[in-house]
Amino acid sequence: MNTGAFTYTWVNSTTNHASQTHLKEKKSVFKPPSTGHPALTSLETEIFLPSQLTHGRKVVVKGLDPGDKHRYDESRQTLFIVCPDTSLDKVHSIVVSLDPPLAPAFAVNDCWGEFGGTITSILVAIAAIELAYFFLH
Repeated sequence: MNTGAFTYTWVNSTTNHASQTHLKEKKSVFKPPSTGHPALTSLETEIFLPSQLTHGRKVVVKGLDPGDKHRYDESRQTLFIVCPDTSLDKVHSIVVSLDPPLAPAFAVNDCWGEFGGTITSILVAIAAIELAYFFLH
């Protein structure tokens, strides 16, 4: 989100019916199901990519197979990907990024960075109570 980069993965499907084999397979963002949705009828995939993000930047597409092509049309805010390989269950996965990347809109927090001071204060308070109890008894 801070850089404008993303991964997009899709699979060639030729049927609307889910087979028993595919029903048992684990599906995820990186392993999309190849059945149970309409068959792809076009070699071209269109991805909306706002010109507000891309203006003055180069759109970089990695992960294309040999023979695949891409073109970004800023006026239409669309990235066009053409993949001639239509073989069944072929998984296409691309990584789209911008050069130069976007300036970070915010700092990404982690647990220690967000709550480290509070955790430390609580631990110090507990240790002080235990030491006071130990020395008073």
